[in-house]
Amino acid sequence: MDFVEKVGWQGWRLYLLLLFTSITVTATGQNCDVDFPGTALRSFSTTCGGVSSANLTLGKTVNMGDGDVFTFDRPVINIFGNLHVDARGNGKIVVPVGVTVNVWNNFKLDAKNSGCSAANPCTFEIEVNGTLNLFDDFDNSLVTIVWTGTGNVIVGDNFKNSSNGCMACGTGGCPGFDVDPGKCDDDGSGCPVSDFCALIDDRCSTDVTDPVITACPDRVVNLAGPGCTQIVTWPPPDATDNCVISSLVPNYPSGTAFPKGITTVQYTATDGAGNTATCSFIVNVVDTRPPEITSCPANITVIANASCQAMATWEPPSLGNNCSGATLNSDRTPGSIFQLGRTRVTYTATSPNGQSSCSFDVTVVDDSAPVVFSCEDVIVNAGPDCRANVSWTLPSTSDCNEVQLSS
Repeated sequence: MDFVEKVGWQGWRLYLLLLFTSITVTATGQNCDVDFPGTALRSFSTTCGGVSSANLTLGKTVNMGDGDVFTFDRPVINIFGNLHVDARGNGKIVVPVGVTVNVWNNFKLDAKNSGCSAANPCTFEIEVNGTLNLFDDFDNSLVTIVWTGTGNVIVGDNFKNSSNGCMACGTGGCPGFDVDPGKCDDDGSGCPVSDFCALIDDRCSTDVTDPVITACPDRVVNLAGPGCTQIVTWPPPDATDNCVISSLVPNYPSGTAFPKGITTVQYTATDGAGNTATCSFIVNVVDTRPPEITSCPANITVIANASCQAMATWEPPSLGNNCSGATLNSDRTPGSIFQLGRTRVTYTATSPNGQSSCSFDVTVVDDSAPVVFSCEDVIVNAGPDCRANVSWTLPSTSDCNEVQLSS
């Protein structure tokens, strides 16, 4: 069985493997071995520490039973190897509400060296009010295991009794089981329940109770990057059922890029009997950014014509993240006529989130030489002294700038 098949829809919840320290435990590497002298109440946090172990053995030297209780008390606990229990009668393992225990290899319960027999029954209880994920085999060789609780047991491979093993539901009923009927093996030899596999299969097939989904909170996020969409993430809601949750599917998965505005996200939970429940929340993507102007033109220089004017053209700037419906206005447009000298052109973007602007200069320069005209020859007659007073009208000039005449 590959990793994806083992993980299923709950795989995202697995925590990173943490190193742990032992408290009331004999540790070998990262294994956790717990003994039960007398009547002992043990928990995972106080005996194994951390949130994971390699192999967990309950009752390795001193068997577990006679009122002994072991409680898994972390929100998510990973047993990356095997979970092995050497048990006597009247022991109990508890998976409380809100706790998920993942056993990645085999879960085996033995009566080895404990004197259990048909004449001396070892009735052992496993109470599951949270979730118990068994990714490989579950094998029971105790005389009777009594399953109780309102949580879920999900078995990825074989679910079986061996030797004189038996299984039964408690007086309040079994937890929900998700077991492949083809991999469920209960020979029923001498057991109070002749066919436990059929019992747990019937429990889901006759179930009419809808799942319950909780923790569907609304999400409000601001646009942060370019464009008008924002990636939004959230922890999936919790789904519980009196039978077993077979799927929890959203119409938009966490990590979707949502557009500005309100989008409704809906999760649908389906149990082993096909009953469904939905839970909805909104994702509200809000744009609080001021308008952005991009590609503002560089300064422009143009040559004046004979009228000392010039037409200037440019590519207008554009709006960048125009998610808020900004408008772009200017005091001049491309193709406008400009007078000699420098004129500043300003574009202003306006949206409900504020304003922004960009400016550039248009400079009209005169690069033509002045023109002098009406410059005519003057002829006068000399006087007796061979001289004459001469006067004339100054010539005319033409230029965009003031002209100084000199002779």
